[in-house]
Amino acid sequence: MTPTRTAASAATLAIAAALALTGCSGGGTTTPAAADETTAGGGAPAAGVPDACSLLTPSDIAGVIDGSYGEAQHNDQLSNEYQDVCEWFSSNGAATFVQVFAAPGGDQVDSQRATADDAMGPATDVTVPGATGAYSVASGSILGMAVGDTYVQVSNVQSTSDDLTAQTVALAAIVAGNV
Repeated sequence: MTPTRTAASAATLAIAAALALTGCSGGGTTTPAAADETTAGGGAPAAGVPDACSLLTPSDIAGVIDGSYGEAQHNDQLSNEYQDVCEWFSSNGAATFVQVFAAPGGDQVDSQRATADDAMGPATDVTVPGATGAYSVASGSILGMAVGDTYVQVSNVQSTSDDLTAQTVALAAIVAGNV
């Protein structure tokens, strides 16, 4: 599989996972580069949900994944009154981005994991400081966890077939510390 095809598949996977794990269904297709789907700096988060755009910075991401990353972009298409979604895209033209999803319901981590198991295959337990019930799927590129009363999902989308668990856990630890 070519790097471009791998990145496109990974982007589709991250978006499908966000929709599947929240029980949403959309009528359209989402691509991470579409300008009308995101707003720079973040919009208003869902009521009672941490602002997903405040949970990571470009330098946090660059400290974990080689490269440089643009400012947070609030995903208006995936965010709604129940959830907040933010993304950071690679500044070097690579098909790499990080997505953070936050929603009320830390107590729902087990049902979210069951949904991930059904949609993406067996999840793997991971340890994230400050979180409970943490698991990863899709070669470690998607991680779900409970942080207090909040369910958080961190997606690490790269044009590689390598296992990304260590990187995604490192990003998730930063996120958990900022919830």
